[in-house]
Amino acid sequence: MGLQRDVIDDRIVHLAHDFQFTEYVDQRQSTLSKGTRQKVSLAQALIHEPDIVILDEPTANLDIEATDATEILILEYIQHEQLYAIVSTHGLDQAARISDDLIVIDSGRVVLTESLVDLNGGRGRRDEVDVRAMVLGAISKSREHQLS
Repeated sequence: MGLQRDVIDDRIVHLAHDFQFTEYVDQRQSTLSKGTRQKVSLAQALIHEPDIVILDEPTANLDIEATDATEILILEYIQHEQLYAIVSTHGLDQAARISDDLIVIDSGRVVLTESLVDLNGGRGRRDEVDVRAMVLGAISKSREHQLS
């Protein structure tokens, strides 16, 4: 059973405010900038208030400024709503910035699993990771992220 229409409408207003696209709510997504489309896509993934959200390349095709803003938005929302997230990306640096744990998959095989505490503390094997591999980052709802 899905959410009732009034609940969905309330969530749209809330998410549009949180993700800063209230002025675009009545526009077709295809008319929006890439950055705003990414925000709308994130909001669509969250409208049903999932406990776990899977984000596939959430900052693909965004410039550096929009990528930074989207990463902060993801982290803040996950902390505020107490969610878990799995982020797939080809960017090890991005996964390291926003994730607690990494799983690197290359040609269908897990080639590395690492806690970011270990990886960032110099005990990890960062140099061994082929950046063409798929990186899955797990963001824990209880993590105290450093947002700057």
